[in-house]
Amino acid sequence: KLGINSSKILKEMLEKDPNLSSFYYDFDDEFESFQNICDFFNFQPITITTDNMNTLKNIADDLQIECAICEINEFIESYEKAVQKIDEKNILIDSVVELCNDLYDIKNIGVEIIQDKILRSEWSQTKENVQELVCYLLQVVHNNFNLHSYIMDLLLMLDKNANEENELKILMPYFIEQIKLNFPTNKLNCAFIFRLIQKGFISIDEIIGKILFCLKECKKKKKRSFLIAQNYEDDYKNDKEKFVLKLTKNFESDSNISINNSILKNAIVWFFPELILLKNKDIESQIKDDQFLSFYLLNGIEQFKKMRESGEPDNEISKAIINDDVDTLQKIMSNNPSLPNLIPFNIFDNFSESGNNTFINYAAANGSLKCFKYLLLNHASLDESSFYYAVLGQNVEIIRIVDQFSSQNNIELNCQFVSDDYFDKVYRKSYDDFDDDSEKKTPVRYPIIPAIKKHQNELFNWILENKYLNIGITGNELYDVVSVAVQNGNAYAFIQCIDKGLDISSLKNNNTGHLIE
Repeated sequence: KLGINSSKILKEMLEKDPNLSSFYYDFDDEFESFQNICDFFNFQPITITTDNMNTLKNIADDLQIECAICEINEFIESYEKAVQKIDEKNILIDSVVELCNDLYDIKNIGVEIIQDKILRSEWSQTKENVQELVCYLLQVVHNNFNLHSYIMDLLLMLDKNANEENELKILMPYFIEQIKLNFPTNKLNCAFIFRLIQKGFISIDEIIGKILFCLKECKKKKKRSFLIAQNYEDDYKNDKEKFVLKLTKNFESDSNISINNSILKNAIVWFFPELILLKNKDIESQIKDDQFLSFYLLNGIEQFKKMRESGEPDNEISKAIINDDVDTLQKIMSNNPSLPNLIPFNIFDNFSESGNNTFINYAAANGSLKCFKYLLLNHASLDESSFYYAVLGQNVEIIRIVDQFSSQNNIELNCQFVSDDYFDKVYRKSYDDFDDDSEKKTPVRYPIIPAIKKHQNELFNWILENKYLNIGITGNELYDVVSVAVQNGNAYAFIQCIDKGLDISSLKNNNTGHLIE
């Protein structure tokens, strides 16, 4: 009975009747919140959350539990202040969401319309906003090759509209500075660098110099790999030290990324015609050991240049699927019944990396509905990665077909992932690539990630609702989703996870550090 004395009401009742053994409290306890009060009376710890805070306050007020009322009120006050700050920033958040939606839909909306919207908006009015605009333009560049020509046109049009009434004079110089800092983070970065070279904004000599520097850094890393690996095997080195070390290394190398062989390959495959002229033994060794590049060494470098200029692979079946040319696909497959069901490596996308992507998954990744249906009708097999590729291709009908097929055939969709594993594989390669063997690692294939990266908000909502919330994954369990949203500047996905109960202030220090990084 000691604990219930914290309630003024119950204490007074006990003073009147020391033998009192029960108390009737008329309270609609749909979510069993009163159990928290019982635990409190029994000196058990309870957790105040945004879901139970108002109910706990009502009970504490009714029973006059003064010691609890203060703490509950402090929590509610803190929550209301946080909500107020979010409300105050809603205009900015809405502006970011609108910009991202426009940029990823630039092909349908039109470059001129988006240019006019940017010119009339705050995005062109201050240096800070123009710099942030550049960040979102880079996100599109690094995630969608098909939008490169539109983004280039937008940059050129905005650059021409720079005047004293806006700050667009810094747009192109800052964009070029940032994309070079991220070189050669992926093949799409290299692809846009190539466009900038064609337009005369960057010299090929500068890029070749950067590639040679990257090669030099890789050789240095390999020599000291054993020592570094020993250092990083120390489990007690905390994330803050790693973060500071990573930043220091980036400043030293004038780059935003840590270079390894996998990343270096992006540059070598894109600029191999220029690199082969150097007659550098290390470069020649990398090229001759690469099956993709060896083909062009034997069949003519001009063929590679023509393919690079065209903006699409010269492999006929890849091209047919990309263009959703089902007639050509059917003809090729009919004439080659023993054709391997694998898409070869190409320089234009990030989902043919290992050369083991199936025809049907490649069709899903490109949103090629006719080719996808043809392959499915001809008994092409879907697998646990198919849903990821369907989301990547953004074709609603393909997504629906894959989801239904997976449910009917008990194919387990890999929707959940451990944020630390994903963070290590994707964002912090420098800490586990000492053998320069990162391309052999299992690819990360989580369906919600392309929806976040491409700012497909309706698709994100559907996946979040059906693959997370409906099976009880809410609150801080959404941390892994938030980490990807933050990495990709997706304010919408970030806010949705906050609304679903994720509390950043309650995260562990290392998780908060990941978000900041």
